[in-house]
Amino acid sequence: ARLGAPSAALEVKVPTLIMWGADDRLIPLANGRWYAAHIPGSRLIAYPGVGHIPMEEAATRTADDLAGWLAMLAPPPPASPAVPLPTASQ
Repeated sequence: ARLGAPSAALEVKVPTLIMWGADDRLIPLANGRWYAAHIPGSRLIAYPGVGHIPMEEAATRTADDLAGWLAMLAPPPPASPAVPLPTASQ
């Protein structure tokens, strides 16, 4: 599939966060909704009052949303094995 072609979305097999400005006049939110519907397991976040570049127009919100989404994907840390603490006589 050609990069950027809608059919390429069907080939995405990894967790995907789609961040879209709800007021994007260049590429309407309907396109973001289409991607969300066609990329299995994706999550769409639409930012009200934001245009084409949400990462610049709503930097704090998008960074927080990205951090939260990544945290959900991270596996839990492995459990530490119980190791007895040394005693004074050791």
